[in-house]
Amino acid sequence: MNRVDEQVDWFVGGSNFGGVTRVTWFVRAYGISLEPMATHRNNRSASWRAIAILSCMPFIAAAPVLYNFSTYFSSSGTTRTHEDEVYWVGSTYYYNLAFVQRDWKNPDWQLLPARENSPLGKYVMGAALQLNGRRIESLDLLGSFYLLFADTPGAWGSGDAYVKRDLVAQRVDPAIAATVRIEKTTPIQAEDLLVARQLMCILAMIAAMGIWFLCKDCGSPIGGLFAAFLFAWHPIVQLAYRTAMIDMVALCFSVLFVAAFMTLVGNASRTKVSQAITVAVTGVLLAMACGSKMNSLVVVGVAGVCAIFALLQSWRKRNDITRSKLERTRFLSMAAVFVVAFLFFVVTNPTLYVNTVDGLVALVREHRLTAEIQETFVGRQMRTASERWQVIQAQVGRTPMRLIAMQLSVAWQLVYCYRTRNPFIVVVLWWFVALTMLLAWMPFNWPRYSLPMVPPTVLLMGKTLSDLGRFAVLAVQRHQMKHVAVST
Repeated sequence: MNRVDEQVDWFVGGSNFGGVTRVTWFVRAYGISLEPMATHRNNRSASWRAIAILSCMPFIAAAPVLYNFSTYFSSSGTTRTHEDEVYWVGSTYYYNLAFVQRDWKNPDWQLLPARENSPLGKYVMGAALQLNGRRIESLDLLGSFYLLFADTPGAWGSGDAYVKRDLVAQRVDPAIAATVRIEKTTPIQAEDLLVARQLMCILAMIAAMGIWFLCKDCGSPIGGLFAAFLFAWHPIVQLAYRTAMIDMVALCFSVLFVAAFMTLVGNASRTKVSQAITVAVTGVLLAMACGSKMNSLVVVGVAGVCAIFALLQSWRKRNDITRSKLERTRFLSMAAVFVVAFLFFVVTNPTLYVNTVDGLVALVREHRLTAEIQETFVGRQMRTASERWQVIQAQVGRTPMRLIAMQLSVAWQLVYCYRTRNPFIVVVLWWFVALTMLLAWMPFNWPRYSLPMVPPTVLLMGKTLSDLGRFAVLAVQRHQMKHVAVST
């Protein structure tokens, strides 16, 4: 049975009765007629019809994102600007510094905005601006962001923290600085903001497609559609792709990394060239995710647990030479992904050229110091896991019914994937790693901090909905066949 036939077999419930597969209840359940594929499985036109349906599904998965984005801005316009959008659009100055001026040794690489956030996500936004004939060529926007809070007590911290922010603010053109201080407005251009927001929409569409592909490769294309729709309509995700901030960049590359990673570990017997290419692509995707925002370390945790498991499996199966070699190959491939990701992360970040260790430490230290400063004027940080769990439930689950559905989906997929050895178990692991890391770290009750939980959650819920539908179809088919048998 080829891959297309396998997909057709899943679509129709995977059961033949008397040589004819019944799809009546499938059509009622999913609203898709696959009768020709079911009754003419060996017919070439049926195979092409299956390919056509599968080819359309990624675009169907992405469509809700585009719809939500376009309807939102057609009704509300683009005049409202979040303060953080000023920061992130302004941060594309480092794209200009790296790829337009090609000045990788400029002292500006040691300023606070460069040290507290890796530049890879900024490069993506900067490239989008340049493709549209736009560029941020000065520190006016970044400095304006700090000036917005200059009169807020404690917003710049004190001592060294104050000096770091003041160094950026001093680079703002005096006339612009005066306007920002007096009128509390920034020089961000509407065209730049529009391009950056459109980029977030495109990345969200790519992420939705990635979610579909990930679920499809685990044998559940319909579940992938459910998951993509849940993703597109989740309020936290909608906020991310409607605003020009880095969160959607990081989320998109995280989803793509997990999809590529599952492909890598799912087929360790490919050719050496193919394996090397897959390792390189997967490593770059991991670097892009973490280089956009450090909460993408969640997917590093997922890959790390899988690598440890592969190593343990290699040791457990040491008496089975073939199986041990396969697991060892998987482990080495995963280790190579980490090496590629680290090298790409370092090479593309000029901040690390002067002192690599100090620069890496700064990515964590500066965030912690900023959180301590923010606590003085935006509210207390969350200190306990129970506090964070309450917030995660409210932000990811949203309603009691959805929360129950989420928890049941996790439990069901954990049991089902373990018993059937389905590779979707990686998504279950993703959910638990994301939850564990957020319970240990999440500083404030801000929706964007819960984003890493959303992709695995919608994947689990989408596949569970698909599984329930498939089981219902099979149950009805069995009932029909029993009825036919009794009648005859």
